[in-house]
Amino acid sequence: MSTSLPFIDSDAHVLEPRDMFERYLEPQYRAQMPVAWADYQGEPLAMGFAVRIPHPAGGEYVMPFGNDPLTGRNRIDTASRLAAFEGGARLALPGQDEASAACARHGFPPEMDQQAMDRSGIDSMVVYPSTGLLTTGVPDLPAATAAASRRASNNWLHDFCTAAGGRVVGAAAVDLRDADEAAREAHRCVKECDCKAVYSNPVPVGEHRLYDDVYEPLWNALEELDAPLAVHAGTGNAADPMLSYYLPRRRTAQTTVAFTMGTMLACTARIMGGVLAQHPR
Repeated sequence: MSTSLPFIDSDAHVLEPRDMFERYLEPQYRAQMPVAWADYQGEPLAMGFAVRIPHPAGGEYVMPFGNDPLTGRNRIDTASRLAAFEGGARLALPGQDEASAACARHGFPPEMDQQAMDRSGIDSMVVYPSTGLLTTGVPDLPAATAAASRRASNNWLHDFCTAAGGRVVGAAAVDLRDADEAAREAHRCVKECDCKAVYSNPVPVGEHRLYDDVYEPLWNALEELDAPLAVHAGTGNAADPMLSYYLPRRRTAQTTVAFTMGTMLACTARIMGGVLAQHPR
């Protein structure tokens, strides 16, 4: 009898195609359609992405993601990372860097995810968006527009996971401007799109906070669905003035704070705000 345990990657990411919203966003919302760029280029591979969102009153928000504030580009130097393990050190996931590089060079098609998992010894993967982390990050974006953006992303993710096989599952994105709509989208994605979790960005939008009663429909839905709630930050969110105020022009520092303090604040709001006590499931 085998004693090995399944290995699950609980925070993998997809790289959305540039034409995703053109193909998946409902036509009546395309006047405020996000324009997203994401790519890996060069040797060693350099990765970055940026999102442009039309402002309801004119103009646009531009949200680059990465160390370079102009291009949003990060360097992913595979050779240097592998060199760090020379001299007897053991890779936690042998083949992960090579598998990621191969996926990047092919444009991250869904069928390569299974190859990457086999190469790295991963049994299953839960996938989150990349550019999708920022596509509703505009403070005064109308609730209906933000919800439509999430539906488009979730529909594309469902198609991606279907093509990738049963070992790749999606975390559905919901927007918190409209709790009733978020609850409906959670039901749709778990029941119809086979998503295994529902996630939101920790940054508040609008006047409400995570422990306000207005969010009861969403918490009730998650209990009914027996689906976990995930919190996933994203640096560059225009709705998060704290990072740009405290750490202007320091993108790496902003990322560190967003993924630590942002998640801590969201968890604190739900714990000390009584959400988990009222919704133990």
